[in-house]
Amino acid sequence: MQIRQHLRDETSANKPAVILHPSGTVVTFAELEARANRLAHRFREAGLREGDVVAILMENNEHIHAVMWAARRSGLYYVPINTHLAPAEAAYIVDNSSARAIVGSAALRETCAGLAGHLPGGLPELLMVADGDLAGWGDTRNALPANPGHRSMTNWKATCCSTPREPPAGPRESNANYRMSRRIRRPG
Repeated sequence: MQIRQHLRDETSANKPAVILHPSGTVVTFAELEARANRLAHRFREAGLREGDVVAILMENNEHIHAVMWAARRSGLYYVPINTHLAPAEAAYIVDNSSARAIVGSAALRETCAGLAGHLPGGLPELLMVADGDLAGWGDTRNALPANPGHRSMTNWKATCCSTPREPPAGPRESNANYRMSRRIRRPG
């Protein structure tokens, strides 16, 4: 089963989506869906549009998957930035990718704080920290209320490629149109 099926499947809601080692931190599919949904709404609220870029400056933790899923469900590109880079190197990636948002973590507080001095155009308009406080940066955990509404991920195959189980009731319009066109074309 693919992850998007787990996100929609109520029986999978309490199954682990992410298990971190060695801490043992578990994020269920329901928690992942709720976090990603809130953050996706926050991205849209901030004016990010399909095709915009979100830079992710965080280690592998329980928040990174929600940030990636929020970007995906919003039609945004995400650029994971190596956690071992200096602020100037990370700023180069942010600038080069034209990121309109940066989501960081408390563990990379110094790198996040040092970005401003290395970005010629200044920091992007949306700055968020997933798991802590940083002056001037918002907190993803308080982005929006727990359930701001749901924009579900649509199964493309099911919406456009399905066939009806039985033919429509009544005479088929296409046959009537065909018969009419045959009469019009006949000479005399």
